[in-house]
Amino acid sequence: MKVLILDSKGGKDGFVLLEDNKDRNGHGTLMEEVLLSVNPQANVSTVKIVDGSGTTSNDLLCSGLMYAYFNDYDIVSISLGLRSISDNVGYWLSMLADSGVVICVASGNNAISSLATHQATVSVGALDEEGNVADYTMDNYDVLAPGYFKGKTGTSIACAYYAGLLSLGGD
Repeated sequence: MKVLILDSKGGKDGFVLLEDNKDRNGHGTLMEEVLLSVNPQANVSTVKIVDGSGTTSNDLLCSGLMYAYFNDYDIVSISLGLRSISDNVGYWLSMLADSGVVICVASGNNAISSLATHQATVSVGALDEEGNVADYTMDNYDVLAPGYFKGKTGTSIACAYYAGLLSLGGD
C-alpha cells in the first residue's frame, strides 16, 4: 500500500509544494517517524504543504490531494487544521474517497478540525497512555489510536499511527 503524508516535510524525490524539502518545524518528520514505527516497511512518501510556522492554505492542500489522486496512493494522512475547507478541497477529498483512498485526518486538539467533519475522511482521535480518550481529543472522531510518541502527544500522532496500522494491510 502506498501512503502519502501531507505535512511540513518534502519528499525524498524532491516533490514539494512549498519552499524546499526541509522540515522547518519538525511536524511532518514526526508524523513519518510515527507511521514508520508502526510499519517499518511502509511505502510512505511526503509532500510539503505546511510552512515553517505551521501554516497552509486550501490551495496547497488541494494540490496535495490532487497529487495523491493522480499518483495512485491508497492512504493519505493529514494532520493539520484549517478554519474551513474550500469547495475544491471537498471535491478532491470526495474524489479520493470515491476511488478507494482512505483519508486519515486528525480530529483536532481542543478544537474540531474542519477536515475531520468531511464525510470522505476518517477522523482519528487520540488515546492516552492508559488507553482512555485523551482529554484534548474532540468528540468528532471516527476511530481512536494511541496519541503519544517519544514524549509528544496529540491527535496528529494518533492519525499517523492509524495510517501506519492501515498500511499493514498489504498491497
